[in-house]
Amino acid sequence: MISAGEFRNGVTFEMDGQVMQVIEFQHVKPGKGSPFVRTKMKNVMTGAVIETSFNPTAKFESAYVERKNMEFSYSDGDLYYFMDPETYELVPIDKNELSDGFRFVKENKNQFDANATLDNAPFRFNPPAGTVWYKEGDEFQVGSLTFRVLETPGHTPGGVCLLCGDALFTGDTLFRDSCGRTDLPGGDMPTLLRSLKKLGDLPGDYEVYPGHMDSTTLDRERRFNYYMKYACETIP
Repeated sequence: MISAGEFRNGVTFEMDGQVMQVIEFQHVKPGKGSPFVRTKMKNVMTGAVIETSFNPTAKFESAYVERKNMEFSYSDGDLYYFMDPETYELVPIDKNELSDGFRFVKENKNQFDANATLDNAPFRFNPPAGTVWYKEGDEFQVGSLTFRVLETPGHTPGGVCLLCGDALFTGDTLFRDSCGRTDLPGGDMPTLLRSLKKLGDLPGDYEVYPGHMDSTTLDRERRFNYYMKYACETIP
């Protein structure tokens, strides 16, 4: 337990089911009335900052916040599963508790810092240092080459294709005469068809480099790929 009168910068405690961290505090002794502790604190779980005052004798449960590495294993519907590499325990986290950038995270590829409370329940995941999130239309440089991001989910929720000059890198979205599978967690055929329609609607022709098998051209797939033809003919 900790009392408000013992507050110091950086102290963490539990209040109303949330973990709070003291940012600033001031002991106030007014000329009239009882003393109080003016406190500026941050909700560690949501990031919200609030200011309030406490009676110096008010008591709170101390909260211990630790950071540990966890690996993103896979997603299933609205749940993202993270594995503790020390215990191999899988922890499900609702996608609404994660940032939009997690759509682009590769399974079994990324290590994250996880903040956890005393009961060891993770509540915040921080991407590795240097991580950059990309979205539709973003561009990035690799040497002298410029790549543009196209969001093409369906095979996976965060699927993307990359445009670079007259080249189109399609990963597992589009193959020569075929497309990516959708029977794995997160896969969705209607979504994939919309992504194929999006690629089919691109102006002009491109050399297509899939994640597997032979290269092809976008114009060839428009004419001969059953899945792309179906998408372009049936989706408005």
